[in-house]
Formats: sequence, structure tokens, C-alpha cells
Amino acid sequence: MSFYAVFFMFKKDHINAVIAFTVMILTFYMSGLLLFLSVFLFYAFIKFSFERKIKIILGSVLVLFLFAQLSPDNVDYVKHILNDKISSKTDPPRKLVSFGQTFNNWTSNPISFVFGTGGGKFSSRTAFITAGEYVSWFPEKLTYISEDFNDNHFQLWNSKILSISFKDGTSNQPFSSYNKIVGEYGLLGIVLFMIYLSSSIKYYRHLTYGKIIFLLIFAYFLLDYWFEYFSVIVFFELFLLLDIKNHLKNKTINDE
Repeated sequence: MSFYAVFFMFKKDHINAVIAFTVMILTFYMSGLLLFLSVFLFYAFIKFSFERKIKIILGSVLVLFLFAQLSPDNVDYVKHILNDKISSKTDPPRKLVSFGQTFNNWTSNPISFVFGTGGGKFSSRTAFITAGEYVSWFPEKLTYISEDFNDNHFQLWNSKILSISFKDGTSNQPFSSYNKIVGEYGLLGIVLFMIYLSSSIKYYRHLTYGKIIFLLIFAYFLLDYWFEYFSVIVFFELFLLLDIKNHLKNKTINDE
């Protein structure tokens, strides 16, 4: 819905933009909303006029206010994370711990550095499912857990930890597309990821709403294994390809 909100805003379709923003507020969790606003404000201060910057700031404040009214528990959760968890030496956010584990495993030996540990063997939805605890429908006789996964991210998110109150939440989830790419596919995965983004990078300066969507996806990659879901990546690609198509169409008209 954040992609739709940006799309309609650039199209100056104010009614649909408001609808998209409203649905976004009603369905986002706080970390996603903060990432969206951070990226949006960053882009606004670089690209937009002073008058539009003021409007965007006021709009962002309004969005945060409405979200705080609709979901006060999420606001309290963020305050707790910012005030207590990040500075804690004994119980830091396990999301941050996961990045350290990924880096240490990636640089532990040449094979891991170049090829990673392999699909479903370090950090992915697949790894959690095949471990037998993430979902109830996976056949018990087919459960499998690799040593690298068991020694790292599985220790951050399993039934034993989640049985303790207040041990869940996005700040504690090791879920991240970056952990998956680097941890399971190593340098090869990073190279393939850059190839995947190459067309978007090639046309980036010609994009309109696609520029913000392109920046947003890097923020959202912090939150989950989006390449394993038939959702966010699909919309990301559709919006970017539509923007690129419009650029090529306009270029053809101008050339003629």
C-alpha cells in the first residue's frame, strides 16, 4: 500500500492517495511506518521545493499522530526499543544480533564467503519451516536443520524463546532479505542481486515515483525474506517496470 500511496501521490490522484495512505496506516506495523517515513522524508529534502517539504513534514506528523491514535501499543513498543533494548548489553534487539551472526558466518571460511551456506541452510523462511517450528503443517518426518542455522538464527527465533513474554516483535526477528542473500548465497548472491537490480539502476535517473519505491525496497528488505513471498517483490517490479515503460514511451514520442 505504501507503493500505491507514492504512485497516486505522483499522479496527483489525491483521493486514491488518501485511501492508500489510510490503508497503509491501518495495516503497517511501526517499524515499517518509520522506514517509510524516513525514506520519504530523505527523498523529499533532496528533491522537493521548500513549500512541498513543509507540506510533507506536516503530512508525516499527521500520519504519525493518526497511527499513534489507532495503534498506541506499537508506539509504546518503539519507545521501549529505543530507550531500553538498543543500549542493552545483555538483551539487545535480536534483529541486530542476526546481522552480526550473518557477517561472522559469511567471513568464517572461503566457501561461505563465495557461495554462502546454501539455500534453506542459514537464514530464510525455508530454513525456519524445515526446522519444524515455524509452521504446524510441515511434515515432522521431513524436518531438517543445518548446523549453521541451528548455531545462529534458530537460536534467536524458536518456540522456546517465543514462550517468554515480550520476546517477539520485529526488532527481535532475524528475518531479513540481506541475511538470506549474504548468509545463504555469499558473494555470488550479492553479485546476482546486483544483476537483478541492474535494469532499475540503469533507468533510475529517469524514474518518477519509481525512485522512492526503489529506495523503499532497500528499507523493507530489513524486515523479512521478501523474495520468498508472492507479494512485495511482485508489486515492486510492476511499479518500476511501469515507470520505465512510461519513460521509454515518452522518449520515443520526443524522438519522433
